Amino acid sequence: MVNISNGMNTRWIENIFFKYQKPRLAEYLQSINFQSGKVLDVGCGYGRYSEMLGDNYIGIDLEKDALELCRKSYPGKTFLEMDATKLNFPDNSFDLVISTLMFHHLTEDQFIQATKEIKRALKPGGRFYLVDIVMPEYLKILGHLAFFLDERAFKRKPDQLVDLLKRGGLSPELKNRNHWPFMSVAIFDAIKK
Repeated sequence: MVNISNGMNTRWIENIFFKYQKPRLAEYLQSINFQSGKVLDVGCGYGRYSEMLGDNYIGIDLEKDALELCRKSYPGKTFLEMDATKLNFPDNSFDLVISTLMFHHLTEDQFIQATKEIKRALKPGGRFYLVDIVMPEYLKILGHLAFFLDERAFKRKPDQLVDLLKRGGLSPELKNRNHWPFMSVAIFDAIKK
């Protein structure tokens, strides 16, 4: 996994996205009847989803400053510095793994390896909820600009994400695609069989 902040304060971006994504995650949790269980948040950023995901929450990231803020803001939660391509958890550890706005920073090989690690760490029947930005279907010039400004981002379309997730051993379903002015957000769900 890569360190993505490049010295830039990304907290404002995460705050805007959290307000948008929070109700969608709540709907998803309700749709799968998620009451409790062990949850891993890959690329947890500033830990905003930790309060929604119960007592058995673990957030991982490589951003030391963000993790320090997480620990201060959510003292009852666990936050670890860890690479998504090398998860330091036993097999079959988690009921749910989520990741929001992180996978577009991974190379193709990192993406596949992180998916393999997530599959390994999920319990049978466990789920992976992935939210990431993708190239928009319209106003593509603005999409190219958004990806250009995010210098460590890889431009992908939803079908490319499906392919990479499958190459990592999961069978994802595209649950939703939302369009913003200069990017689109795709939401996937995959169950470990």
